[in-house]
Amino acid sequence: MNLIYLYIKKHKVLEQEEITLTSQYTVAYDNNKFEIKDSQLESDFFTENLDIVALFGKNGAGKSTAIDVVTSILGKKELPDAQFVSIYKIEGEFFYDFKGDYRQSEVNVLYKSKRVKHLSEINGFDKRQNIIFFSHHVEPLAKKTIYRSKGLFNYLDCSNQKYVSKLNNKKFQNEEIRKTFNLLKSYSDFSVHEEYEFDKVPMNGEFRVEKELSKKLKCIFSSLIKSSNALGVEPSGLLPKDTVHSLIDLALHFDVNMYENEPRSIVHGEGQIDIENEPSVTFVNFLNTELITKIIGSLLENRQKRLLDIIIEFEYLVIEIENLHSRIQSGNIDKTQKEFERFLAVFLEYLKGRYNSDSAQFTIDQFSSYTNDFDIKDHRPDYADNYEISQISDYVEKSMYKQNKPLKKVRFAVETYDEFVGLNEVFDRYKELFSEYEFKWNGISSGQNSILTLFARIFDIYKKFNEVTIFIDEGEIHLHPEWQRNYINELVRFFSSTNTEQCKIKLVITSHSPFVLCDLPNESINFIGEKDRLNTPMFASNIYDLYNKGFGLKRTIGEFSHTKLKETIQSIKNGELSYKEILKRSNSIGDLFVSKMIKDLGEEYND
Repeated sequence: MNLIYLYIKKHKVLEQEEITLTSQYTVAYDNNKFEIKDSQLESDFFTENLDIVALFGKNGAGKSTAIDVVTSILGKKELPDAQFVSIYKIEGEFFYDFKGDYRQSEVNVLYKSKRVKHLSEINGFDKRQNIIFFSHHVEPLAKKTIYRSKGLFNYLDCSNQKYVSKLNNKKFQNEEIRKTFNLLKSYSDFSVHEEYEFDKVPMNGEFRVEKELSKKLKCIFSSLIKSSNALGVEPSGLLPKDTVHSLIDLALHFDVNMYENEPRSIVHGEGQIDIENEPSVTFVNFLNTELITKIIGSLLENRQKRLLDIIIEFEYLVIEIENLHSRIQSGNIDKTQKEFERFLAVFLEYLKGRYNSDSAQFTIDQFSSYTNDFDIKDHRPDYADNYEISQISDYVEKSMYKQNKPLKKVRFAVETYDEFVGLNEVFDRYKELFSEYEFKWNGISSGQNSILTLFARIFDIYKKFNEVTIFIDEGEIHLHPEWQRNYINELVRFFSSTNTEQCKIKLVITSHSPFVLCDLPNESINFIGEKDRLNTPMFASNIYDLYNKGFGLKRTIGEFSHTKLKETIQSIKNGELSYKEILKRSNSIGDLFVSKMIKDLGEEYND
């Protein structure tokens, strides 16, 4: 059952409104007489098995209400107080129906001078109606009409409004990514489209190495502060002299000033530090961002092991210092004091790279042997021999090798959905190692994302049907004017490329864009809330003309600039502007005719 026309006598904001729902027929209305005529368009004007109609109108004109009425009629949902006449084409024949203050004898529907039958005259015909609705709009406080699939009525709402409670849900986001990968895999025209730049790798992963290590280092320093305080260090946070020397040595090693009071002199000789007027050095100073950045930079620049091994070592150190802090709070202070001092000494040496050499590099096992008093291996999780970690490490190393640039961030290609899922699961499972990562589409903008979302959601469901009506509410809303100019063409390309099962598609769109309007024949256009607008063809019209005749603009310049022009003209006539000021304002106007008019007016009133 194909609903081709709807006359709404009265429903909410809609009053005496005609809505054409096919480009293949026109309906002339006059005082309850409806005459159906064949349009001049060929059946495959857009593409085979695709028909497009559009609803235009000012905000509040009733475009959304019109969609609700059409959906309710197809879904046999009651519309209290509504009055309308609907016309259908069913298996080659036309039928009509009505609701409200009509009597059958009052409604006269004709096709080629023959009276069209009332819907009640068809026996036992009831065809499945499939509806898909998409919109980018999200109105959290709005109460939208709820349509439920029932019997022969399938209603699938894939709008952002429908998903507003799920948009931050990880499972939902992964499902959206799956749909997009499926789209890119199946829709080759879109994948290689030069405008969208998906001809390379569709998705990139990014692991922020420097930020990950910095977080762990700050965590270690923070635990050191808590441990030193728990061991009875002075309230000021000052550390023992030996520890101060180690910290100063580290600061000098990385050429970073981290003192509260600048010392009079520091001599950094081989094996010793001589200090006159001991500076105040605390672990709070030690959390210096510059110092942390330099330490991490040195570790990455001079690394002789896999990047992931460094990250794992830092995670081990985080675990160990936290365990040590727990023992300090509940155990033998004398014993843990020695453990703390030894841990700190070896840790500072590690940060300076004293245990790094061409022949041997510092490892966690070596750390354990240097500390003597405790065995770090008792507390560390078993990462080193984990197969998944090893695979991820190899994957990251290959990506780093390809980059040939500083390792603040490691980017890697994600070519398939399965690859995305596998990486995401491992990163999530070992989130203590990989807290600083994200996946994102390759070079995607908000406009690209809106196009991807629209096509991916519709592609995922429309092919389930043999016949479907798809509503797209302002699908071009986030697009640059050039992409709006391509919008109808992209819709046609999309359905012609993906509709391999020959599904019959009726596409009903709403829009405010003149770029969309000029790509549609008059047979496909409805102006809601405005009468007698289709006196001239819109198809292939000049964009600038459409702003006036297609959208009923009072003027083709902005209202603010129009107001300023009026003020300028009045000021010229009142003699309030010098000729120099008039020229300045004239030169700021983009329209050459208006600019010259202002200049000429200024000359006239300044003579």
